[in-house]
Order: sequence, then structure tokens, then C-alpha cells
Amino acid sequence: MAEESGTAEKTQAELIEARMKLAYDAAVNELTREDTTLGNLRNRSSGVLTIAALITSFAAGIGFIQIDPTKGTTFPNWAAIALLVILAVIVALNVVIMWPIDFAFGPNAGAFLLDCENPADGPIDRQMVKRLIECAGENSRKINSRVKLFQVAVFLLGAEVAIILAASLST
Repeated sequence: MAEESGTAEKTQAELIEARMKLAYDAAVNELTREDTTLGNLRNRSSGVLTIAALITSFAAGIGFIQIDPTKGTTFPNWAAIALLVILAVIVALNVVIMWPIDFAFGPNAGAFLLDCENPADGPIDRQMVKRLIECAGENSRKINSRVKLFQVAVFLLGAEVAIILAASLST
């Protein structure tokens, strides 16, 4: 009988350890996905900046932006100023999106040792998993704020195209 209760306790401990390992692995995977998401967001943001600069350059290159009145209708000043302002705002948004942030890219063993009541109590402690989950939540908030800036930059890219079209139709 004592042997059965010892086996049951051992099985219970193994089950708890397996659950903690699963939770730990899930939290580490979440941090990895967030790192990938941040990298993808930064790549897309630089793409928006490139497209905005190309649109402005292309518009000037094919003659949409014409400032010499002897060569025909000139590009409206309001549109030129609006394009310049929009391009400047897109550049500023990209700087903020690209700016380094305090971000948890994976588990920090030193921080876990400080967080745990007794670091020698097995390979995975509940505090370690909680700390990873907290880091993932903090990362998520930081990513979401940058996603909103990216959305503004994409909207401004559309506004840039609309201004070029409106200005070219009004000339």
C-alpha cells in the first residue's frame, strides 16, 4: 500500500513537472514569435518608407511635379507641401518603429534565478513561467503600439497617392 502511494506521488510530481515544462516551452515559443513579428513589422515599415519615397520621386520624374510655368501647368503648391509633410511624417513613424526597444527575446536565466524562491527546486519553476508570460505581455504591448504607427504610415502612403492624383487632375 505504501508503495502504491509513493508511486502515485511520483506520478503526480512527474505530471506537474510535465505541465510546467509544457507551459515553459509555450512561453518561450511566444517570445520567439514576438521577435519574428517585430522583425517582420520593421521590414514592412521600411518597405512603406521606400514606396513613399519612390512615389514622390516617380511623380517628379514623369513630370507630375512641374514648377516651371513656361513648360505648362505647374504642380499646386498645396500638394507639394502636403507631399513633403506626409513624407516627413512617414520617415518619423519609421524611425520610431525601427528604434530599439527594451524587449525580451527569450528566457533570461539570471533573472529567473533571482525570481525563484529556491532555484534548486527542479529545472522549471512556476515563477520562471510567470516571468516569461509577463515578458510576453510587455512585448505584446510594445509591438501593438508599433503596429498602430505602421497602420498610420500605410494610411499616409495612400494619402500621398491620393494627393498626387488630386493635384494632377486639378492642373
